[in-house]
Amino acid sequence: MSAIVGAAKHVIEYDGDRRKTALARSMAVSLAAGCSAAKSDSDARASEDYAKAMLAIGKQHQAALTEVEKYQCLKLQWETARSLLSMQKEAVKHL
Repeated sequence: MSAIVGAAKHVIEYDGDRRKTALARSMAVSLAAGCSAAKSDSDARASEDYAKAMLAIGKQHQAALTEVEKYQCLKLQWETARSLLSMQKEAVKHL
């Protein structure tokens, strides 16, 4: 599970960079055509390719958050069970 959680944390950590990269890719065509940076930015954000990229990145980010939360839940269950076991050992000592 550690590999999955590690990959999920990586996706979460670099989410902003991935969004910036998607925007830059969408802006490249307009910039190459000689448009201003502001117009290229507006055109890129309105493009269908950028919307698809944002949707894909959003889904990956959500899946990564889900995996991290699953891990946190399992970790909490483990710690709870460990604590209960410890309490039971102490109770047995006092019988």
